[in-house]
Amino acid sequence: MEIIIAIIAIIGIWVIAKHWMRISSNEKRINNEMQQLGLSMEELAGLDREEAEAKIARAQQKYRESLLAKGIDIYNFMPVIGQDIAWIDIVRHVFRILEFDRGGTVVGPNNEVKAESMLLPYGYLIAESPILNQPVKIPICHAFDFLQAAMVFDSPEIIAEIGTQYELLVTYAPKKAYSDGRGKGQWHVMHYVITPHGTLDRYYDYEYDQHMKYPKPEKLFGQFIYEGETSIEFNNAPDL
Repeated sequence: MEIIIAIIAIIGIWVIAKHWMRISSNEKRINNEMQQLGLSMEELAGLDREEAEAKIARAQQKYRESLLAKGIDIYNFMPVIGQDIAWIDIVRHVFRILEFDRGGTVVGPNNEVKAESMLLPYGYLIAESPILNQPVKIPICHAFDFLQAAMVFDSPEIIAEIGTQYELLVTYAPKKAYSDGRGKGQWHVMHYVITPHGTLDRYYDYEYDQHMKYPKPEKLFGQFIYEGETSIEFNNAPDL
């Protein structure tokens, strides 16, 4: 149980640090997580964004050291969205994909996606974002979302330029969702775009982190398509 609390306090709290001015529908949960670090929303209310982030970062470091003294190594742990970080905390936020974990899933003839197990996600995206302070694993729960990622990673010409000239971005934006952020209905939930390297950082730096408080992923991805044919596009000149 303590490791779960540690994950929330070290990882989940960073979302709050980045969004600390945002009104949250999970105020009780946030206050509980703050208390794990010995902080409260009230004491952050009088600080500007940089002061608040610095204060939380110091509390995080102190908490990490106390965990290490107990033999809990949080540094080598990669949190999983939906388990360690709530889906609701990443809705419409943008991530840079670092790796594609296929999880044993294969793509057969006619682009048929065959999962290794019906009880597990099709695979995972290993991704990073300025809204979190370390990489995370994003489960791929829809066959179409897996197929889209596979098409990029199976293209030597494209993948050779990812990480150098370009970056592959993803956003989790369900057409409909439950109150906890999980996708609702038959529609796929992830959207991809290929942009010039550095776009994600510029997107979140825009006008003093406006997109952290008020995500506008359509600026990068265009209008989301949930039905009919769609493919991963290049956006060479995103209008931030």
